[in-house]
Amino acid sequence: LDDPFTLVDIEMKIYNQEYECDEDIVTDMLKIMRIINQKNDIFIMKRYDSTVKRCTFDILSDDAAQKKLSKAKWDGFRKKNLKLWSLFQECAGVFRLRDISFISDEQDVFSIFQGWEHNFIIQHPGVKSRVAIVIRGVQGTGKNTFTDVLCDLMAGYSAKNITDIEEITGNFNSVIENKSLIVLNELKNFTEQRALNSNALKSVITDDVQRINEKFVARRDSQNVTNLIFISNNYCPVKIEATDRRDLVCQTPDAHRHNFEYFDKIHQAINQADFYDNLLTFFMKRDISQANLQVIPMTDAKKDIQKVTKSPVENFVVKYLKQLKQGMECNQAIDYKPKELTEFQFKAQLKAICDYERKNAPKSKCTKKIGYYKLKPGLIQDYESIKDEKNEINDDDEEEDYKYIKIIPNNQDGDIINQ
Repeated sequence: LDDPFTLVDIEMKIYNQEYECDEDIVTDMLKIMRIINQKNDIFIMKRYDSTVKRCTFDILSDDAAQKKLSKAKWDGFRKKNLKLWSLFQECAGVFRLRDISFISDEQDVFSIFQGWEHNFIIQHPGVKSRVAIVIRGVQGTGKNTFTDVLCDLMAGYSAKNITDIEEITGNFNSVIENKSLIVLNELKNFTEQRALNSNALKSVITDDVQRINEKFVARRDSQNVTNLIFISNNYCPVKIEATDRRDLVCQTPDAHRHNFEYFDKIHQAINQADFYDNLLTFFMKRDISQANLQVIPMTDAKKDIQKVTKSPVENFVVKYLKQLKQGMECNQAIDYKPKELTEFQFKAQLKAICDYERKNAPKSKCTKKIGYYKLKPGLIQDYESIKDEKNEINDDDEEEDYKYIKIIPNNQDGDIINQ
């Protein structure tokens, strides 16, 4: 679309006899049109829209495409008075699209995004993906429109408007039974009241069997086929740990915010009679055999959430990552521990992240060995991915040494506090 070349330019080059052979014409035609290979061929042709002053795509039927390509004629090497439509039919194979992909700056995200959510659930009903998608963005960017379509496509096996996480992780959780897709819409921020629910969500995302508790019915075990999508305007809709391997976080762009005409066209397309039939067919036929659902790309949005939701011990590890990779003395680590943790709590939590070693102190003749905390090798990459080298979070601002700050007396008369 960035190239302004259109059918009009091809017709002008034919009129000026600038083409030396048929292959040159086909090369230029490939710049402006393609065929979507479906039951009935659909033609995509690029044209310049003078109202918006940019190129756009037209979706054409067979008759409409033939009418447009029959205007220009030229004398070829084999035949005289040829039409573009005739040449197009001879070379139709090179114009056919085998697949359609979404273009984005984060290709890995959209690869897995299409792979598991759109196609995996449809092609493998009753099988869990063990990955949850978190869609974060400002209001008016189409998050609900997107998830509503998916839920309507799976009507009866989906829930599209769960706003209270207690419905899934609370005492009564029958809503998740026999649901292949659940959309958690605008959940309360975990930092306000719901921090402990994040651990329960891990079970819903990954476990194959879930304990169902329904009112006035005995508890029972049920197959867990639920896949989750979180959508929220909140900057931090869920808690994501540094070692997380379950969440894919996407930040929705705001390019079409306030563009009501754009969303009107989308809703008109959704309301067409054959929309869901065509969408289901597309998902069923899409080849996702090469998609690895366990390889979740790290996005900037996920890093932001991880930085906000880090525990005091994780903040400590990120801040002193360099020392912990080499080995940090236990006494030194305790001296720098977060203030909100007791020494016992700090040691217990750090033990899950670091290995404990005893060795001689460097440059010391003493035979007594000193204890060291060393970050476990398997966790180094996780913490390096969320470490912001340019702007490290300093959790000990209140412990800054102010002894070199000069006190300037305020000698004015009156009840004025000295600064």
